[in-house]
Amino acid sequence: MSAIISFKKKPAKTSLSSSERTFKRLKGKIELLQQQLQARSQEFDKCLLYHHEKIQPAKMQFILASQKLIKIMYGYYKLPSALSKKERNILKKLIIHKMQQLFEMISFKEADPEICALFEDLHGMSYQELLADEINDLKSSMQANFKQEGVDIDLSDVDFTDDPYVVRQKIFEAMQEAAANREEEVSKPKSKSQLQKERKEQDLETLKKKGLNSIYKQLAKSFHPDLEQDLELRGEKEKLMKKLTAAYRGEDLYALLSLEMEWMSRSATQEKVTTEDQFKGYNALLKEQVKTLQKEIDTVLLNPKYLSIHAYLAEHMSDGIEDGMLLSQMLHRQVLTDIKHTKDFIDQLQSSQGKAVVKSLIREMLC
Repeated sequence: MSAIISFKKKPAKTSLSSSERTFKRLKGKIELLQQQLQARSQEFDKCLLYHHEKIQPAKMQFILASQKLIKIMYGYYKLPSALSKKERNILKKLIIHKMQQLFEMISFKEADPEICALFEDLHGMSYQELLADEINDLKSSMQANFKQEGVDIDLSDVDFTDDPYVVRQKIFEAMQEAAANREEEVSKPKSKSQLQKERKEQDLETLKKKGLNSIYKQLAKSFHPDLEQDLELRGEKEKLMKKLTAAYRGEDLYALLSLEMEWMSRSATQEKVTTEDQFKGYNALLKEQVKTLQKEIDTVLLNPKYLSIHAYLAEHMSDGIEDGMLLSQMLHRQVLTDIKHTKDFIDQLQSSQGKAVVKSLIREMLC
């Protein structure tokens, strides 16, 4: 953090206690984690923007090209004289496979009606019916998995053909409802460790409230601009008072502690209003904040707004590639390559050698 308070006089050197040194170390750790969290969020925001500007339009081109390719391949399938029965069966499987790949990229509501009709003709079942069966299986599987974890979740109201963001939000709400119901049903006595944990959390919350009030009142006296005769220092204190008020209203204990620590270190005559026991309590709170920030950093990508980029970033980041923009650019290049290959294949099928190309493809499938 840059200097919060800027005064003309240099502070006198003071010896710090063990708790004060721990406070400063935790303060530095939190500042670093906050910077990392901001950097990670900014990186994913850039990836999201790149996705909407580059990747999504390219994907739409690929989807349109894939639909055209499927219709052309279906045309060859419907020409019995062009292929043997065995060849037609192989081509049928290939077309269905490409349709399934296509459906994985779009929701049911976005599916081309003509492609859906071709699917029903080849598969013997409408895509909507097949999707309904798969969704019921998925719901049953998810509910069984949650059941193993001791959570009875109801997914009957979740429409998996809906917008992915809406689906995810409804699942999250169902999980919250199940967790709330579970808490109401739990009647057995709490364990000793559970009680200790609850007491610790209550103590920390009480300490936070006391800390907020005591630090605010003490610093408000020191920062109040009306008590300062020096015009330059009065301007500084007006800014500090605004920061102090904002931190207090936002119940941001960390910001208040930082202001207090900075004030103590920069004002040689400032009486230390924080006792050793208070520092120990504050350190406990800051340690909790360190854990919270680290968890936030690890789960930034789970934010619903990143749903459209989550899948491919999470998959490759698990392989050790941390640069989100690099991964986004790699995906964009891959989609452009897929578009080119698909269009080249369409040109071949529409040429005078189309039948030979289809037979060659079928032979490759047999190998």
